[in-house]
Amino acid sequence: LVYTLSGASGTGKSTVALEFAHQKNIQAIIDDGLLIVNGEKKAGTSAKFEKNALTAVRRAIFEDEQHRQEVVTAIRQLAINSILIIGTSEKMTNKIAKRLGLEPIKYRYKIEDVRTEKEIQLARFVRTTQGKHVMPIPLSQVEQNFFKRIVQRGKEIFSHAMKIGET
Repeated sequence: LVYTLSGASGTGKSTVALEFAHQKNIQAIIDDGLLIVNGEKKAGTSAKFEKNALTAVRRAIFEDEQHRQEVVTAIRQLAINSILIIGTSEKMTNKIAKRLGLEPIKYRYKIEDVRTEKEIQLARFVRTTQGKHVMPIPLSQVEQNFFKRIVQRGKEIFSHAMKIGET
């Protein structure tokens, strides 16, 4: 089964993705170029680290053949039978489903179906004022530059709590 969740950038789709997938008993999530299963990155590269909007969109829609094949292979190997595709529009989620060879989309949701207007406004405010981007994976799996990885490793030594969906 293929589900989609669409809405404008910065409206909180990634923030609500894990909870939504859990409520609907969805096994995996495709979000910004990543395949996420049980809250962990299994394949792909995040579009959130691209240098500009054009390359980010290309990454998110799996335009790169090697990236696309990595995710398709992982979906097959993990025997994924239900998946949530997150995108900024139905056109985008349709394109992702087609590129990944997923069956026709059965259930379509908009961010307004799963978040209140107040929650959407708050998410937009945070994105605009703080520039934060949420990824529904543990912080330790977020691709970071070398310096940030060293700092994160130091934090892990002193804290054993895993936090999912950090910015």
